[in-house]
Amino acid sequence: MATGRTRASRSTFERLPRLAVPPNGAAVKAAGYRARDALRGMAGVSAHAYLWTFSRAHTVAGRRRSMPSRASVLWMLTALLIAAYPVPNFIYWPEILKSGVLPVDGDSIGIPMFGSLLVTLVVSPIVIGMAWMCYRRYNPSTRFLVYRLDRPLRSAVATGIFGVSAAIICFAALADAVRAMPWYEYLWPAYMLFISAWLLTLRASFIQQHTVQEAEAEPLQ
Repeated sequence: MATGRTRASRSTFERLPRLAVPPNGAAVKAAGYRARDALRGMAGVSAHAYLWTFSRAHTVAGRRRSMPSRASVLWMLTALLIAAYPVPNFIYWPEILKSGVLPVDGDSIGIPMFGSLLVTLVVSPIVIGMAWMCYRRYNPSTRFLVYRLDRPLRSAVATGIFGVSAAIICFAALADAVRAMPWYEYLWPAYMLFISAWLLTLRASFIQQHTVQEAEAEPLQ
């Protein structure tokens, strides 16, 4: 049995292709040059593929940073922001009542719940006025993180008012969201992040806003 195995192994080994031994160093050097050229070609192809992929990713990323092409989308976002404020109140306070943390002799939860409707009515004109100031003469090519050096005052004022406010609200919301809380407590950080995103749309729209001359000339183009 051992002899048969040895013969089978030898016959298998003999059938394998044998390496050709170069007769001199010149052949080895030529093979090295060919290998070097092949590696250079592969490196060139990889570099072109990387640059193509990077350019495509940069283009896609640029598209993702784009704002909507129409102001109507942002107006719908503003309407949703106003209408959504009472919703967390009508969910949050009944859950607080069920949890038993409220004092027995405390005020009714209907006060903050229906008070949110009054707050919505009072704040709505202010929110709509801010949106009108920023969304009028809307520029379809507005970028979310735009900052125009040719409009330094407008860019600085919009960033200082809307951008800083959005950053403060966002950090406050995230600071609350990282803590372990009951599920209904996360309603407020979520709404705060919504406000932060809305403020950033105001900032970008106000900076990139068409001038009166540009708005009048746009329908003619």
